Amino acid sequence: MLMLTVGVSVCKSFFIIFGMFLVVFFYALAGTILFGTVKYGEGIGRRTNFGSPVTGVAMLFRIVTGEDWNK
Repeated sequence: MLMLTVGVSVCKSFFIIFGMFLVVFFYALAGTILFGTVKYGEGIGRRTNFGSPVTGVAMLFRIVTGEDWNK
């Protein structure tokens, strides 16, 4: 019974994590469309921009996890 509970929990957690990734991915696509051509400056660098969807996802992941994104 315990292993069945763990299996169901892992399955449901996967769908929640996948749903959160989809939300971040769609926001990265929207950010790429809206802010993809903004020039680099003090807060926008090579790795912290919406130049491509991949860098947008990476930047949004840094924001969600709180990894020093305000610098």
